[in-house]
Amino acid sequence: MKQWLYFQMSGQGPYYGQAAWFTYRHTEFLPSAIDRYRQEVQRVIGVLDAALTHRPYLIGERCTIADLAFITWDLMVPGICEEADFMATLSEDFPHWTAWHNRLLERPAVKRALKKKQEALDQAGTGVIPTALGRSSTVGSSIYIGN
Repeated sequence: MKQWLYFQMSGQGPYYGQAAWFTYRHTEFLPSAIDRYRQEVQRVIGVLDAALTHRPYLIGERCTIADLAFITWDLMVPGICEEADFMATLSEDFPHWTAWHNRLLERPAVKRALKKKQEALDQAGTGVIPTALGRSSTVGSSIYIGN
């Protein structure tokens, strides 16, 4: 379990965060940085997809905190990678990741947590997520529910 939590903290969080930063908040538009971090998002999804090939959850047959740790960043993939080539075939290219992601989103506790998150974002208003250079951001402003 620790290996997946470490992977989430050292792989998913930083790379997805940098993809979001360079896409929406960095003052200078840097396509090379955006592409680099979007490729890392794709790589992380690929690692998860491969690990989920023969099991429904990262640790095996049951959902654990290791699985749940990935939800909030995974929900942001459409926003931070919307223009990336791999988004057009994300579900087909990463079927195990997609099924796992959707399984997690069907859990009652996850639904409740995401509803509370959405309510907090709605209450905070659009200014809670600043953008740079007039680029609009959907990152974090709504919940991606999947296919």
